[in-house]
Amino acid sequence: EAVAPYGACVDARGVLALAGRHGLPVSSASARDLVGYLAASAASVGLPVGRCAARMGWMDGGCLIGRDWLGSGEPVRLLDDLALQQLADAYGTRGTWQGWLDEVVKPGEHCPGLWLAIYAAVGSLLLHPLGVSVCYGIDWSGETSRGKTTVQRVAASVYGEPSQHGGMRSWKVSPAGLEAHATTLRHLPVILDDSKNARRAEDVATMVYMMTTGGGAVR
Repeated sequence: EAVAPYGACVDARGVLALAGRHGLPVSSASARDLVGYLAASAASVGLPVGRCAARMGWMDGGCLIGRDWLGSGEPVRLLDDLALQQLADAYGTRGTWQGWLDEVVKPGEHCPGLWLAIYAAVGSLLLHPLGVSVCYGIDWSGETSRGKTTVQRVAASVYGEPSQHGGMRSWKVSPAGLEAHATTLRHLPVILDDSKNARRAEDVATMVYMMTTGGGAVR
């Protein structure tokens, strides 16, 4: 079972792409027949159709965080795309609220930087419903092994698993790659760790400017 765009189900090339992704026994010879079958099924019986998205964040009726739909009305599901699903694995509710407070927040409750990280992560999701159009960025700088990565992990834990595969990313990324990542997260915070891993020093300033202005390259 998979969530797929309707357009891909009624197009021979789209069906072949889905077949390659999910291992369906479809060839270029049988794809046209399958498209005819699906179109006829949709017209006579009706295929299960629902709302889905290729991005997270706020949309009509609620907010999508990972695979979790928080809102009213018909839920929105994340498209069954491998990269999207891998990213979604890092987001969602785990454990308990009290457990998070005791194990993550309390050990650093006297550290202002930790609270700033939490407020920044929460504030990112509040910009849209509050009608705030200005983006913001926060930089933690200083000597190595002083807790910069730790406070970023706390910020990422607001929404899920603070791993390099989801809530946190390395600075070793191209501007186009970061733009795509931010586009997928939309209203969720983009957290980048360890700027010395950037491909070029000048890339850091370029990407910070891109993120805080909310606009990438015109293509």
